[in-house]
Amino acid sequence: MYAYIDESGNTGKNLFDPEQPTFTYGALVTKSDFDLECAKQVADVAEELGLEGLHAAELGMGRLEPIAGRLLTILTDAGAYTTVCRVKKVDLAVAKFVDVLFDSAENRAVAWHIYNLRPLRLFNVVKIAYLLDRALLREFWEGLMESNKDEVWRRVLPVLQEVLSRIGRLPDQRSREVTGQAMKWAIDNPEAISVYSSSKALRLGHLPSMAAFPELLGSIEMLSQEWQLPVKEIKHDRQSQFGSMLEEWHSIFSTATADPLVLPFGEKHVFRRVFGSKFTVCDSKSSCGIQIVDTVLWLLRRLEMGDRLPPKCLGILEYCNRNGYCWELSLGSIVESLNEFMSQLETVPLTVAQIEQAKERLSWAEKRRLDTMNEYNRDKSPG
Repeated sequence: MYAYIDESGNTGKNLFDPEQPTFTYGALVTKSDFDLECAKQVADVAEELGLEGLHAAELGMGRLEPIAGRLLTILTDAGAYTTVCRVKKVDLAVAKFVDVLFDSAENRAVAWHIYNLRPLRLFNVVKIAYLLDRALLREFWEGLMESNKDEVWRRVLPVLQEVLSRIGRLPDQRSREVTGQAMKWAIDNPEAISVYSSSKALRLGHLPSMAAFPELLGSIEMLSQEWQLPVKEIKHDRQSQFGSMLEEWHSIFSTATADPLVLPFGEKHVFRRVFGSKFTVCDSKSSCGIQIVDTVLWLLRRLEMGDRLPPKCLGILEYCNRNGYCWELSLGSIVESLNEFMSQLETVPLTVAQIEQAKERLSWAEKRRLDTMNEYNRDKSPG
């Protein structure tokens, strides 16, 4: 099987462009080589418009609507499947704040389960959003992207101090305790928290495109398993400014171990995705598959902006909705995930034995938290 990838809304390190609040990956996935089998059909459509290839932004809605029906027929005949992975950029900054400041491996004031159990980590993302306004998020993000080590904490420390002063806004005592302890410890021990990254690649790894890329590969892997077909080639539009990094990340995921990492609550992670596939960065002019993805992403963008799509253009998105998959990183999607988790949790009441076991584990986690804090303080103290 084959996949063709394009992206929209890439503003690099600038997460706060009000005109482009969302980064989106789109992929067209087919069982056979779409570029080989459909190149002539797409080229014929473009030629009738006097173009060498299709680029939706150049066509506009007026020129796209008359050809949309033919594009839909091409998609249908090819049995194409689409995947969309979206990142709300400002919400990503909130998630990164929790990832950096609440990682229990570095912030000893955070108990292991608070960060490493996904539902609790997501609860913290939602809670911390109460305390972070746009100005604080921007300053934290600038610190995270800072290449000058001396400048990092000059930016980030005042953010943590302001967050600490706002703890009273949190609605429950336990959240105030967890967040307050985490902020105080990070303020007192900044050397232990990896806000600064000496490597440019590590800093860029925080960006929306890199946050969404593993999920995009995961959606392609999901189809590969469903169709019982190996992924032969993945093509990505050359216009991406992070092409070389994407190639490297593809190599990491496609050669990772196939053994699952099992976490509490039955959560499993398999890091290997699209095993054995080839990753190619190419010009969209040489890939009709990428041109089709560009069209889908452009139509999605117009819809998100509130434009009313004409019927044939809307038909393309309706096809993608019926034959597609969507993943999103946003506060809204996090709340939805937590609601689903809570509803599942409430369907199976805990037994007395399970409650007692949970209390024992919480007691152990608290002792471990205090021990690691004391150990760090002893090692830090001179003499």
